[in-house]
Amino acid sequence: MATVIIKRLAPSPFALITVLVTLAAFFFSSRFPFKPINTSPQQQELVKSIVEWQEFYFRSYTKGYRVEAKAARGTRLMEKQKKEEAKQHSCNSRWSQGKGGEVWCNDAFPRLVQRPQEIALTGKMSKQCACFKEDQVSHPRLEVYEGCDHLAEKCRV
Repeated sequence: MATVIIKRLAPSPFALITVLVTLAAFFFSSRFPFKPINTSPQQQELVKSIVEWQEFYFRSYTKGYRVEAKAARGTRLMEKQKKEEAKQHSCNSRWSQGKGGEVWCNDAFPRLVQRPQEIALTGKMSKQCACFKEDQVSHPRLEVYEGCDHLAEKCRV
C-alpha cells in the first residue's frame, strides 16, 4: 500500500528517487517524523479516494504540451498553405445584384482548388479560385466551375 502511494505521489523516476532518498535520510538519522501508518478503514478510504481522484485528473485533463504541439502543427500547416497559395495566381472576381458573380483570368483558366490543409485545421475542406495555364488544368485537384467550358477564361458563378 505504501509503495502504491509513493508511486502515485512521485510519478517520474526522478521524483520517486527524491522521495525515497528523503525518507531514508530521515529514517537513518533517527529524526523520522512520521507515525506508523494508520490502517483504520477511514484512513484506507481516504487514501483510496485520493488515488482515484489523481487517476481521474490525469485521465481527464489535457496536458499543456499536447495543446502546444497541436497549435504548432496548425501554424506549420497555415504557413505551408500560404506558400502554396503564393505560387498560384488568384482569379479576378466581381459580383453585382443584377448580373450575379463572375470569375476570370487573364491568359489562363479559372479553376477551383481544394485546400486539404484546411481539413486538419477546421475539419472541413474549402476551395478557392486560382488561375492555371492550359498544361496545368488536368490536375486532379482542380475543378471546373459548374456550367463553365473547360477552356473558358471567364465563368459565371
